[in-house]
Amino acid sequence: MSSTELSVLMGRGSPPPARPAQRRGTGPANAGLIALAIKLAKSAKFILLLASVAAYSFLMSWQAALVLVLGLCCHEYGHVWAMRRRNIPTKGFYLIPFMGGICAPSRPFQSRSEEAFIASMGPIFGLAAAPLCFALAFAITGTIPTAARITEFVVFLNLFNLLPIVPMDGGRMLRACAASFSRRAGAVLLFLGFAAAVVLALAGHAWILVWVAMLAVFEIWAERRRGNAIARLPKWMAFGWIGAYLGIMAAGVVLMLACNAVASGPDLLGVLQRF
Repeated sequence: MSSTELSVLMGRGSPPPARPAQRRGTGPANAGLIALAIKLAKSAKFILLLASVAAYSFLMSWQAALVLVLGLCCHEYGHVWAMRRRNIPTKGFYLIPFMGGICAPSRPFQSRSEEAFIASMGPIFGLAAAPLCFALAFAITGTIPTAARITEFVVFLNLFNLLPIVPMDGGRMLRACAASFSRRAGAVLLFLGFAAAVVLALAGHAWILVWVAMLAVFEIWAERRRGNAIARLPKWMAFGWIGAYLGIMAAGVVLMLACNAVASGPDLLGVLQRF
């Protein structure tokens, strides 16, 4: 026992003042919360990825669903890559069952150049991933004709996304070009795309185009509010992007024809349900 403690016990002193409790920093706690939030976000993406595979497996074989999801991931990553190249913050992409995927920027586009570039990278990455999709399809099916048929479907989806209907990538590319010539031209393209989506949805009984038409209405409203606030493309660059759009379309058609030449068995949709 120390002399100080002895004095206190004998009544000849007062206990030493208690040391103030050390205040714990909030830095580690905040860092832990941030790390937890990141893990939850990543887990949400992973859960949506698994949900997409499961959802598409109801419409086609699980092998085809797995390859399809790979193609969707490559397509959406193209948008993410393009946004990062243009220094646009993004939280990545999320797959949505039966709806494909979504990759939203953290700020509006400031120029038509950004819009055209980011829209184009989705189908470019998606078509460039065709050999990877073919390799996966062959690895899990064991037959080249079946793998080619599944890859043909992935290529077809990228071509479908290139239709000149906003909000699909092809529509965004052409809208960026048309709006650079005049605001009226951009508005006309939006209305024509909306009308085309409605007609195709009714004629082909394609419910996905009903959703596209609904999104087109929001695009028309957003374009009216944005006005001339977004920088236009120079005329020569607008023509260049139109040429790029046609080139991407041509590349997709060539890939589809190549896959179709190798594929055998049921048609494009039939093989997805039985093999």
